[in-house]
Amino acid sequence: MKTLLPLLLLSGALFPSASSAQEAVSPEQSFIESGDHHWNLRAEHAKGTDAAPQEVDRAIAAYRQALAAAPESLAVRQRLMRAFFFKGEYTTEDKAEKKRIFDEGKRIGEESLQRIRQEASRRAGRPMDQSGPVELAPIFNDSPDVIACFLWSSANWGEWALAYGKFQAVRQGAATKIRDLATAVTLMDPNYAEGGGYRVLGRLIIRRLPFLLSRAGPQQRRRSNFSGAQTGSGRAIRSTAFTWPRPSGIWIRTPGKKPWRRPKRSFTTRPGRNF
Repeated sequence: MKTLLPLLLLSGALFPSASSAQEAVSPEQSFIESGDHHWNLRAEHAKGTDAAPQEVDRAIAAYRQALAAAPESLAVRQRLMRAFFFKGEYTTEDKAEKKRIFDEGKRIGEESLQRIRQEASRRAGRPMDQSGPVELAPIFNDSPDVIACFLWSSANWGEWALAYGKFQAVRQGAATKIRDLATAVTLMDPNYAEGGGYRVLGRLIIRRLPFLLSRAGPQQRRRSNFSGAQTGSGRAIRSTAFTWPRPSGIWIRTPGKKPWRRPKRSFTTRPGRNF
């Protein structure tokens, strides 16, 4: 018995149980957890509405490693696009830097769309390589990562269009892409990111990026979209430092008061710094 016990201990060390093997964290998940940790610290050392880039840069570095370990992962891609949006929106005013950041965010969004199309073709049993986000939406109602990819892709496209100007936006059809991505988000989950899809659509009208619009006037469409954001989330649009998007200059509905009013300016609603 005395000689058997060391052998049993040795075998346990050399051949771990199935349960302990299942508990092992994959490299991808380890990098995601590291990125999420730094993402949650993104407001550290901020000055007003200007964020310090250190923590979001560390988050981006970790997400890049996760993407290298799992290139097909939409969970990684949506986090990376979210981090690019934050970096370009809150940490720099340099136009060339913004272009570089949103170029990459836009590229990852387009790559993600191609992967979503491939998965849709597999699920539907027919080619969907040319399908747009609105057509893809019913297939992925059960996938939060697809919703997040559509939302953050639309946000990066929007900031890319602002950085490059309306001429380049028209050439690449940015407004149509933003509209379709954001509309898909509203179809899949109107409550997502407190009505984030509606906010993107409303911001599209505010910025007057050209695309085929309905017959409703600009103010009516703007009110409709932001009202959808409010009712979709079940509460008025709120803004917290370094959350997305900040509702500067938009219309919101306030129960018990006049139907529409502008929110008071606060430290989170500086003009020209929101999307």
